[in-house]
Amino acid sequence: MKIELNPIDPLSRLIYDKHKIGANVRSSVPPCTLCREVPEGAVRGHFHGSELGQCKLKTYWDCTSGSTFEDPLEGRVSEDDIDARAAFLLDGHLHEENIIKNIAASGMNIMGYGNQDEYERKIQVYVRYTKNGEKSSIDFTMPHNKAPNRDKVLEGFEESFKIIAHLDGILEVKSKKTGKEMLAGVECKAVKDYTWKKIKETSEISDIWYGQIHSYFISNHHIQRFYLFIKHRHTSQMMKPILIMRNDDYIKRRLTALHDVYSAILDDDPDKYGIKAEHTSPKDSECKFCPYKERCYGKVKVDLNTVYEEEE
Repeated sequence: MKIELNPIDPLSRLIYDKHKIGANVRSSVPPCTLCREVPEGAVRGHFHGSELGQCKLKTYWDCTSGSTFEDPLEGRVSEDDIDARAAFLLDGHLHEENIIKNIAASGMNIMGYGNQDEYERKIQVYVRYTKNGEKSSIDFTMPHNKAPNRDKVLEGFEESFKIIAHLDGILEVKSKKTGKEMLAGVECKAVKDYTWKKIKETSEISDIWYGQIHSYFISNHHIQRFYLFIKHRHTSQMMKPILIMRNDDYIKRRLTALHDVYSAILDDDPDKYGIKAEHTSPKDSECKFCPYKERCYGKVKVDLNTVYEEEE
């Protein structure tokens, strides 16, 4: 049956426009409660979980550029395509919700959190400097507000930055070794074909995803393992959950990187703290989707077929 794709019907156009407006309204509310308190264009002095593994320079610009940045799509695609990004990101939450509900329906004990404010984790990071002869070292601690001996743990430490994290869910499973119940974190990603094939072919995931998961590790010390669920947006295929174990050396390295960014923000001096791009090619996966890529590499070609891939 042949149909008219663009009917001369004012109600059809109205509904179409309202859908776009609604998607933009819903996506314009930051999931981070602290971001909602930051005036538009102002400097942001806290970090998000996904920034733990992100390029230091991009994080610095994210925090100091406010809402003004070079959109790689502007002037290259239609306004309808740009508006579609809002709905694209919102759809990711539906995929996440379905993954959690499917696991729960099987009888496993899983709790899905999504981006609900009551499940937001505010991680206060404390820092301590130690000098031993010519060498100096930096240590971090993140004790829970109700942790026993908290004051003793914080001796010699000073308050530094905050990280805001939103876990997708927590799975309660029984350990085969001890027979005791243990907690495992759940992170869900819905990807298009480009990223799906890339992970299958290279056995590599985004540095940003890996860092994001480690921000969840430091938000809950009872969790020592995470399962990354990857779903194909178009076919609904699922990869077997990818096991990611806590890596304390990685956490310290990336907290040090965020501490450098935080210090650079406070002093308004990125050069002093060595805030530079962590990649060298515009073809790197993080650079490919970065809104600031032209600051680093000049005018480059944007792959419009994959531009949404890593935003999820």
